[in-house]
Amino acid sequence: MVLRNLGSALTQQGQHDQAIVPLHDAIRIYRETGDEHGEGTALTNLGAVLLQAGQLDDAATTLRGAVSIHRRNGARHNEATALVNLGGALLLAGHLDEAITTLEDAAQTHRELGDHSGRAAALANLGAALQQAARHDEVIITYRVAARLNRLTGNRQEEALMLTLLAGIYHKTMRFEEAVTALQEAALIYNDIGDKERENETLTSVEAARQEQQSA
Repeated sequence: MVLRNLGSALTQQGQHDQAIVPLHDAIRIYRETGDEHGEGTALTNLGAVLLQAGQLDDAATTLRGAVSIHRRNGARHNEATALVNLGGALLLAGHLDEAITTLEDAAQTHRELGDHSGRAAALANLGAALQQAARHDEVIITYRVAARLNRLTGNRQEEALMLTLLAGIYHKTMRFEEAVTALQEAALIYNDIGDKERENETLTSVEAARQEQQSA
């Protein structure tokens, strides 16, 4: 437990390389003592550290191990968390199809658990993966749901981000009126939370979308 917590603390301080050693030590100890719950949690933490450190293949391997342990032990919340990180690692490593499948699994698991925040996070990553695959209609649905979930949980900053990303897809597919509407909604949120810089940036994007709509 102490080693696992040390690894987490170092990660929060941005000391990724220093965090890896105590987490490896924690995993070894948990394995030696037969503590699968502790091992799974430490693997999830290590996978997140490796992901942040850009060691994507090692992160994916580690997180696959975490998912397997959590699934075997019925620890579904932990499984869902590991799946989101695994999907992110696979996406960044260029394994697009596997990333999409993994993130769909993560989103569904969070949905079954009634975890709106976790599902929103999974959907945000899934939207990015679907966008890379040029599956635009699915991206639109995904970002819409993610925005709604963030609104339900009161995460207005993330809601505005999802609306902005949604507007980008509308713009890319020449649906300028819908892009304007999404951007206006995002601007209102930024106004409500007092983020004037992002509000002004979004309003500038609104005007640009309107001009493109008129010239289309």
